[in-house]
Amino acid sequence: MNAGGTLAVTPVYEPAIPADGRVGWFDPDYPDTFRTSTEDGAATVYGFWPRGSTETSMEVGDVFFYGVSSRRPFAQPGARGFGKTRTWMDFDHPAGHVPSESDGNTLRFKAWPEGGIEHVGADVQKDVRTVVFVSDSFRGGGDPLRNSVSAGGDFGTRGQVTHTSPIWTTASGAVTKGATRLNGKAVDGTTTGYTGAPEVLSLVATNAVKLGLLGRYQNSDQTAGHAEMLGEILMYSTELPSEQVKAIEDYLLFKWVGIAPEGYGDFTDATVSGAGDVKAAAWGDLPQLAPTFTGKVLLTGGSFAFTFDPALGSPVTNPIGADGLSLALQDAVTVTVDFASVPDAGSYRLVHGTLVNTETVFTLSVTGVTGGSKVKLHVAEDGLWLDVSSAGTLIRVQ
Repeated sequence: MNAGGTLAVTPVYEPAIPADGRVGWFDPDYPDTFRTSTEDGAATVYGFWPRGSTETSMEVGDVFFYGVSSRRPFAQPGARGFGKTRTWMDFDHPAGHVPSESDGNTLRFKAWPEGGIEHVGADVQKDVRTVVFVSDSFRGGGDPLRNSVSAGGDFGTRGQVTHTSPIWTTASGAVTKGATRLNGKAVDGTTTGYTGAPEVLSLVATNAVKLGLLGRYQNSDQTAGHAEMLGEILMYSTELPSEQVKAIEDYLLFKWVGIAPEGYGDFTDATVSGAGDVKAAAWGDLPQLAPTFTGKVLLTGGSFAFTFDPALGSPVTNPIGADGLSLALQDAVTVTVDFASVPDAGSYRLVHGTLVNTETVFTLSVTGVTGGSKVKLHVAEDGLWLDVSSAGTLIRVQ
């Protein structure tokens, strides 16, 4: 940024992802979402848990995707959406793969068994009405959704074709007569192909259809060259209304494809340097500030919320600012501090940096466990501090 310029940062958008009727939400970029194996020098997907679950939290009967021995896709960083590089599931083979007979890759729906993944049973199928997922069809798109290892079922079979071939080939009327949208726009999937690039596809079928697999193994068999590349996928047993489908599409488009729908914004993975001003409603909306940044941060929000945990080495768990940073705040700011337990006496910095407008009026609100401690705020040259003093001792004379 140049001196005199101002970068106004939009708030980070938090989409409302519907939960009712959800059969599964699988995100290959979510922490601890895989159990991997190593094949051909790459991390291949052995188990793929629902978003928010881990292998240790899985319970008997929970559904997950399973990779069978030599038929496992591999984790491939390289998504091209906003923010950080994300992890795809690549159904092709790693560079070090030596082709062999029947080595095509799929992921199969399974139910979590007693005794863990080593005791997994037969494939299962789930009834779905609404499916929204991310794909990169640069190899043609393949067959992301399948009924079973041997059949596409209601989703039909595209096979080893280019991305311009129709999305729904030999699919049933439940699929072709439903609502298909590609990157948020309605399309006729019997005549329209994929984009040949990262994209979001949504399907609302006319009735329940059975989903049992991701990927068709023949598309990646040996050196077939038409393997699927998949990202996040959400599945529902119900017919979601169009506004909820759009909410999921927008979330995935922004995160994985780099298309910013109206109202979306997330600069938190960007880095700003230079001498201009950066304006945001909250500290958490800001981009990363490079060590060479010499400008000013303007926070337009009128409230801060901090958490204080005396059990930690640094009791203020979410301070804001940085040493040497110039901060401009509103004329009136409410500061809320939540205490996890009774605090020790002392002074603790909440806001790091130089407060440009020294006339800001701070109002303190305290929640949680204080044990009667007295707390107040004071402004110093290096930021905003919280002063804690222990409750006094009451002596009664009779």
